[in-house]
Amino acid sequence: MGKTFRQELYQLRCRWKGWILLAIALAGCFVIARRDPVGVETHWKLDSPSLELVTKGRIGAFVYSYRHNPRDRHYDPALTELLGWFGLEPDETADEESIFVLTTEAQHTRLMWFGGGLLLLCIILPSVLIRYPLNTGVPDWSARYCSSRRRVALAKVLVFLLVVLVFSLIYTLLLTAFFARHIVSRQGIGFFLGTLAVHTLMELAMLSIPMYIAFLCRNIYGVLGFNTLYGVLCYAVNVAAHYREDVLFIPFPAWLQGLRSLWQPGTSPLWLVLSALVSLAYIVLFSWLSVRCFARKQEGEMV
Repeated sequence: MGKTFRQELYQLRCRWKGWILLAIALAGCFVIARRDPVGVETHWKLDSPSLELVTKGRIGAFVYSYRHNPRDRHYDPALTELLGWFGLEPDETADEESIFVLTTEAQHTRLMWFGGGLLLLCIILPSVLIRYPLNTGVPDWSARYCSSRRRVALAKVLVFLLVVLVFSLIYTLLLTAFFARHIVSRQGIGFFLGTLAVHTLMELAMLSIPMYIAFLCRNIYGVLGFNTLYGVLCYAVNVAAHYREDVLFIPFPAWLQGLRSLWQPGTSPLWLVLSALVSLAYIVLFSWLSVRCFARKQEGEMV
């Protein structure tokens, strides 16, 4: 199994066109995830259901423009104005840094619940990492002469999940560094790692379904079409869930990720554990189905 896995990694490294598409997917995922969700009215108030992401630099730019624009001299106390916009109490000692720190928990919640960037990953990753290589016939050849169909499929599944894991961690940590870099000092390393782990599992679970579709459907355009529809569905469910104030536990990863209350400090760890178990069940189930699908197919069989 180890040899088959290394072969799969080697083949992945050799596909430079695929790496270009993967880079586009990662960059697009980062851009979409930081944007305001489609159909959602965002606000700066920390207690609003939809928080607009802000950086310290953006806060500083606001203060600078109000203090140095002659037409806005009557807005000199710009920091007080900002405190009011965020729903914070007036504080004469406030500065740009302290206001940004106070937004940490709300912005962390916003980063965790919104999974809009997965739409692009659903479309690109399964087609590039699974369906296109299968259509070249190389996995069939490898299964016949070097290994078995089950091992080849399992190696492809593991590589796919590994890429999704890396992508999820990269763009989530980058977003955290931009918008909620004080979350560890405010809530502790345990809270941050716990939410990050569950968030990553949910994204692996959501991408496991497009992975299975890529194994199941031989036509690459069919894979693109089905996974686009699935990505749009996940986007809509994710946004719909964020309007709830409590935890309505529906065992669908896109719904669970969208529950804002799941990611807020003080939430019962039980909900995070249950969400992690649901995500693991999805990953195991659709990985098994993917391996079984490829193992049972005969060369030249159309789906």
